[in-house]
Amino acid sequence: MRYSTFHIYSNSRQYIFTLVLLAVLVLSVVGAGGIQPGSSQSDLANQKAVLCSLEDSFNAIAEQVGPGVVSITAVQRVVQEEQTGLDEFFKRFYEGNSDESFGSAPGHSFYLIQSTPTPVTASGSGTIVRHEGQYYYILTNNHVVEGAYKVQVTLRDETQLDGIVVGTDSVTDLAVVRVASPKLSDADVVPMGDSNAVKVGSWALAVGNPFGFEHTLTVGVISAVQRELEEDDIIYPDLIQTDAAINKGNSGGPLIDVEGRVIGVNAAIASPTGGFVGLGFAIPINTAKSVLDQLIRDGRVVRGWLGVGSQELIPEFQEYYGVQKGVLVCSVIDGSPAKKAGLAEEDIIAKVGQTDIEEVLQLQRLVAGIKPGTPTLLTVIRQGEPHEIQVQIGLSPTTPAGPPQPIPVKQGPGIQVRTLSFDLAKKIGYEGLEGVIVIDILAGGPAENSGLAEGDIVTHFNGRKVVNEGQFAGMLKGMQEGKVVVLRILRKGMPRLIGFRMDSA
Repeated sequence: MRYSTFHIYSNSRQYIFTLVLLAVLVLSVVGAGGIQPGSSQSDLANQKAVLCSLEDSFNAIAEQVGPGVVSITAVQRVVQEEQTGLDEFFKRFYEGNSDESFGSAPGHSFYLIQSTPTPVTASGSGTIVRHEGQYYYILTNNHVVEGAYKVQVTLRDETQLDGIVVGTDSVTDLAVVRVASPKLSDADVVPMGDSNAVKVGSWALAVGNPFGFEHTLTVGVISAVQRELEEDDIIYPDLIQTDAAINKGNSGGPLIDVEGRVIGVNAAIASPTGGFVGLGFAIPINTAKSVLDQLIRDGRVVRGWLGVGSQELIPEFQEYYGVQKGVLVCSVIDGSPAKKAGLAEEDIIAKVGQTDIEEVLQLQRLVAGIKPGTPTLLTVIRQGEPHEIQVQIGLSPTTPAGPPQPIPVKQGPGIQVRTLSFDLAKKIGYEGLEGVIVIDILAGGPAENSGLAEGDIVTHFNGRKVVNEGQFAGMLKGMQEGKVVVLRILRKGMPRLIGFRMDSA
């Protein structure tokens, strides 16, 4: 469940919704009290008190959960072929000048094609939900930190901490990140509620970092429960639907009830326009609780597996098979526990152990909760007759081999440059200037974090004049890890200083 699928944009719908919501609330108060035009000042004061009380409640919740909601930045590696930043940069200066094409110069290529992993930065939110020993555990989405080799957690006071991914679960799109800091305390842990108690129409507050706007709170209601979404052949069942605004950057952030408790983990939106239209979805916190425990303890989630495809027993199937309750088997996977035990297509699973089966989601949850290797008795209806089949529950194929392992990446400062030739300097209005042009920067690297940007012209390195890319590369290579580099640059004709610390990974 990734926001990029929906190409989200900001808009004014949430503002309009809030005005309408308040108007409806005022009208309901007026209607309840039978207040007519010309009502007494005391009646009007009572109406105002109701609205102020509601506002105070939202203020209190924002203050209560705010310290426990964090911003997460994860640097990931995506293997793909793509043109580097050199393409677009030099196209701007050589468009229509084939006689001076940069690609014609020896040792240079106009199109640099990369087939090595390309760093990308993913941003999202998370909630501090547990404190054990020196560590604080943050619940977020798997798609925020999946494949990340560097995770940075930013607290509300802008303190930046290195995060460690202790476990991920693609099945539920959940992950847990660990941090340690003397600035944190038990007061920063946000309590978890009971998503089974969530009702349609209840207030819901989403907190997160949409579009990089830290600690944004939006307000709405629970508009539906037990929604189902499908993406990349994975079905996400039992989701909470809300019209509290959820946008890019809210991923992994909490959905909060009026008691200030987490009832869901914000994960996705559905939109025909690409913008937020009031259809946001959160993973129920009760689903997250069991995942959280396993990820912290074992670094992975272990699930039981039967190995069948199943369908609901709709009325037509009930009539055809003469069975009122159960789940219809539509396929059996070769080599699965079900296949080895003798289950067949069109069997109807009526019981697992002593538990009656009434729907597919119930069967999936029940089997997933059984420890792999456990002998389990199934009651199935085959051609109208009940049969008992003993099956040994297997290990789900989605189970990771173990906890996430750190991805070793040698990144250095992450700067690619090209010599500022005489012709190029003349073209871009810097005739006679010596230096190098920044044409690519590693996402999440120290240079990018310091504010260095593509198109900057570097003229000095720690006070030494820069004349070409070879010399610049040599100076970088000669710097020890942890040492500070100060670059003098020109950006749009204005001089600036950029400073960062050498980082080897």
